[in-house]
Amino acid sequence: MEIGRRPLFWAVVAGAALAWALRREPPRDPGWRAASFAGPEVVRGRLDGPARRTRRGWRTRLLFDAPTGAQRALVWLPRGRAVVDLEPGREAVVSGLLRAPRPARDPGDFDEAAAVAASGCGWVLHARDVSVSTPPASGRWRPLAWAQRARLAAEDAYARRLPPEPAALLAGIALGDAGGLSDGLARAVRDAGATHLLVASGSNVGFAAAAAALAGLALGLRPGPRAALALGAGGFYTLAAGADPRACARSRCSRPRSPRARSGGRRRARRC
Repeated sequence: MEIGRRPLFWAVVAGAALAWALRREPPRDPGWRAASFAGPEVVRGRLDGPARRTRRGWRTRLLFDAPTGAQRALVWLPRGRAVVDLEPGREAVVSGLLRAPRPARDPGDFDEAAAVAASGCGWVLHARDVSVSTPPASGRWRPLAWAQRARLAAEDAYARRLPPEPAALLAGIALGDAGGLSDGLARAVRDAGATHLLVASGSNVGFAAAAAALAGLALGLRPGPRAALALGAGGFYTLAAGADPRACARSRCSRPRSPRARSGGRRRARRC
């Protein structure tokens, strides 16, 4: 096949395979450390995901060792905790409540287990305190750390130059980070049918790659280096946007539509 002779095709295949390998969920042993459900736990491991802001607060991922093998937890950070030093690749010590994710109680309710699994984790850790190693990430973790720094710097620049709501909206459109939207603004975007604009998608990656290709063309680069520049820009944007599957979309985060809710029971809106 003609497409099999194109280096760009194999670059895309290699990138997809790498993304699949990084997103695999380590097996979770349901019987491991049952005592952690009763009280605080101290977990030592390595941050292997970006610090992301949601409407419930900041979260990240922690990969740690256990007697049954590698485990990964979705870590909800304490309110007010700075995230500048929480870079992928750094060693961290997290104290808090470790538990298994909860499945949906009724059809249509928020399925935490599915959302956590979509983020590549098997546990939920509500952190009370987080301390990280002082040396910055090195080796293969550097691109992830640089991408997180770039995203946080962009969000900080938006916040300094724009009012809060336009800054949050711009961060959602440019970086797929809608965690800073207020309830009213998020409702307005949803009612307008524009929620898809707040999700980093292939078109965003295409815009980043096209901008890099045009810059390379303006600099007089040859096709080979220009293509490498475009691929690098698209890949870096993907890392900066989190390279994170939309857990909300997979778990259908919405108001419950169970028989109890339809009969007049209390409706609870779930926010991601």
